Amino acid sequence: MRGSIAQQVKHRWIPSVNWNIASDIVTCERIKWAFDCMSPFKSPGEDGIFPALLQKGIIYLSNPIKCIYQASLALGYIPMACRIARVAFIPKTGKIDYTMAKSFRPIMLCRTDIFL
Repeated sequence: MRGSIAQQVKHRWIPSVNWNIASDIVTCERIKWAFDCMSPFKSPGEDGIFPALLQKGIIYLSNPIKCIYQASLALGYIPMACRIARVAFIPKTGKIDYTMAKSFRPIMLCRTDIFL
């Protein structure tokens, strides 16, 4: 027979607890630190935004980004716009046959703010 309802609910996502955890983990200071650690002219993702733009506008962007990250973490959901990425396949050096998939190194370019 299946476990009791209490045992089944034990593993469910509990929004009130998750919001508290998300607000402890995601702070404006941590977001600023993460953006400052990025190389300013690293390749942009699908959105075309360079990290330098985010670094320069961090005083305006940190609170909205914090709210988005906290909601994403608390709800266990990543917005569809953040799931889009571009993949480039770079040939590995020294390979004789480039018809095999393992002869290439995939490089994923996704939104800059997702790397945090």
